[in-house]
Amino acid sequence: MRLAQIITASLFSAMIALPALAQTPAVTTPAKPAVTAPAATTMPATTAVKPATTAAKPVVAKPSPSAPVNINTATAEQLDALPGIGKVRAGKIIAARPYKSADELVSKKAIGPAEFAKIKDLITL
Repeated sequence: MRLAQIITASLFSAMIALPALAQTPAVTTPAKPAVTAPAATTMPATTAVKPATTAAKPVVAKPSPSAPVNINTATAEQLDALPGIGKVRAGKIIAARPYKSADELVSKKAIGPAEFAKIKDLITL
């Protein structure tokens, strides 16, 4: 874009200067060669630096606990090991304790129904 502006400005300046040059007397000294903008094809291509993209991390299934996890006494690490439960949801589960039934995980909005469906067979009270 900048090159196009420079060329346009040069052409505009030349158009303004032409009528003034026609009215001046002939020059007896040798004329300097005209400076022209290089052709667009001779300009080096600009190299845009592309930001490094990180490869998508593969989704690794968390190992299911071998024994059911008690949602009233489990640590954050034990809850985090459940599928679909991360550190944030584990914290919400712990903050909403105690539970009288497993369904209270959803009613207390500690987790959503989709997450509950994934872990309902892996939890206990």
